[in-house]
Amino acid sequence: MGAKSWAVPVGVLAAIVVVGLIFFWIWFPRAWQYGVNRDADEIDTAPIGPEREAQRQRNREIIERFARARARERGELMEDDDVEMAGASNAKAPPAPATNA
Repeated sequence: MGAKSWAVPVGVLAAIVVVGLIFFWIWFPRAWQYGVNRDADEIDTAPIGPEREAQRQRNREIIERFARARARERGELMEDDDVEMAGASNAKAPPAPATNA
């Protein structure tokens, strides 16, 4: 009996799949570990000191301002609204007294 006409293409495809799985099985953990090591190196080499702490403080202030703005949008009153709004450029100034001269 002769060879089936689909045997060779299926065998070649199976070989390609097996080689691909072996490659992925070996390559993926190495690439993953490489990425983890790069992240760790980046964290280890990050600047430590006053500039890093200053950036953290700026980030905290941005988050707090955003949270206060969202609370105002919901209609909540914040404790420090008076102090913050006094220095805001978009705060409404009290009307000037009328003078009759």
